[in-house]
Amino acid sequence: TASTSLRRRGPTGQAGNADAQEHALARAASLPIDRASCAALHRERAALLEASPATRGRALAALEAARVYDPSHPDVLERLDRRYSEADRSRDLIGVLEARMLHARGVALGELQRRAAGCAEALGEETLAAELWRGAVANLQGAPERRTAILPHAVDAQRRAMCLDAFVEFAEEELTVATGARRVSLLRDLAHILRDALGQPARALVHLRALVSDTASDACDRSE
Repeated sequence: TASTSLRRRGPTGQAGNADAQEHALARAASLPIDRASCAALHRERAALLEASPATRGRALAALEAARVYDPSHPDVLERLDRRYSEADRSRDLIGVLEARMLHARGVALGELQRRAAGCAEALGEETLAAELWRGAVANLQGAPERRTAILPHAVDAQRRAMCLDAFVEFAEEELTVATGARRVSLLRDLAHILRDALGQPARALVHLRALVSDTASDACDRSE
């Protein structure tokens, strides 16, 4: 291939000059060749350009070009993930994370969903964020500590997106570990939503009683 012939050049040829080699790869990629070869040439360009901080921007452009010709290449997606994260480009990053999700399962998928949910929140896309948090909670079953750590984020996201059934499910689970002001807030919200929005007064009463009990206990503790 064009890239192989370039690599075989000696140190006095283009292989001895990274900039010249990168330009040669770019020219080769512009020829009427098959998509797989074109993607490979752009990946090589990116590898050359990533070696120097001065050309990192061009490296990113090369990775983006490689993705056009091979949208699911795992190495390209991982490298774009890293570059977009470093540049705080949430909209571009969420697209890459969604592409990586297509080939992930279990805890790995849950972690990608967790990160994508953070991107969606940064972009103000509350409905998407809530959906991604639900996926993360479901797929992090195999990592209990991480799942517990993200529950508050998932709860709050469901509340903001008005996904009330999911809010109740996650909030009731979080109650098993929540303490202090967070527990009081969850109990208050659960009682209100179950009674007024979901029409479940009996279930709301359970949380209201727990709220009264917790509040009374706190008052007794403060008075001692």
